[in-house]
Amino acid sequence: MAKSKIIKELANNSISLDVALSRLFIIASDIGNDELQQWAECELHGYGKNKLPEYRYAKNTVFKYSGINGSYKVTDAPLPLLEIMKTEDPATFYLPIPDGIRTIEGFVNNPKGCPKVCF
Repeated sequence: MAKSKIIKELANNSISLDVALSRLFIIASDIGNDELQQWAECELHGYGKNKLPEYRYAKNTVFKYSGINGSYKVTDAPLPLLEIMKTEDPATFYLPIPDGIRTIEGFVNNPKGCPKVCF
């Protein structure tokens, strides 16, 4: 499969990221590019014990609360993270996302369902 076809299909949303990465894995194997093959495998199946790339950390500064607050019912009320955690350390707000791309796509497509890991 030509790499330009994969790029076109991905740009036109006619294939998922999962499918594109699977094809990239095969191409990397065919051309003997072990580094690219390892990266595609980690993106597909998760990073496990492998070092997580910088782009796999999400900045999280908003928590939402739903429940009873006194005599009021509260739904999706934002909570100020700085005050809750009593910190201003920016490293505190980064969450690792080591899961495979299928899990991430599932969460993006259905955030309320939260497939495997809730962020």
